[in-house]
Amino acid sequence: MKLIIIFLLLASANAFGDAKLPAQLSFCIGSVSTNYSETASKLVATDGTTGTTVTPYSGTASSMPIDVEFEYFSNLKKSYFLKGGGPVMASTPDRYFYFATGINFYFSPIGSPTYVSDERIEIKLAPKFRYYAGPNIGASYLIYNTKSQIKNDMIVELGLQGGAIYSINSKWGVKAEGAFSRGIGALLSSMTMKILLGTTYNLNF
Repeated sequence: MKLIIIFLLLASANAFGDAKLPAQLSFCIGSVSTNYSETASKLVATDGTTGTTVTPYSGTASSMPIDVEFEYFSNLKKSYFLKGGGPVMASTPDRYFYFATGINFYFSPIGSPTYVSDERIEIKLAPKFRYYAGPNIGASYLIYNTKSQIKNDMIVELGLQGGAIYSINSKWGVKAEGAFSRGIGALLSSMTMKILLGTTYNLNF
């Protein structure tokens, strides 16, 4: 029976005039850890001297972020997203803020909650369990503390994310996601890992 419903849904999404793939909002918290290392060739001595007297600094910025994401489904198995986040609590003095955009590919038979209707039939389906993975690109702003001063840098990041969503009802779900990215900035390079847990909310569904 489930296979029949899925077949009808896939056919209806292509044939019916009123087919809706609702957008999705996500609100998550979790853990973010950024390992960073300054590039020696990009450093300048603060006392005005020249040469290679500046010692590169490296460290780790760890925090609990609030992560907000807007996700738009282009079809039943692919979506595009925008997300951003920043620290709520931090275990180090450093601060890491980020923004990213990317694509999620869903590996379950149906990745998006879907509503399809015409004059004769109406189908509304919220998949119970969905899982996904995909690439992302973004930028971050890192404020970090060396032994002598506070510095900051803008970083361009490229990474991957993957996760799963469990639907509580047609509107709400529980989401778990992990992500990894590498970044290059004006002063440093970085490697960031995120583990996030939160809720999803389906819009217009």
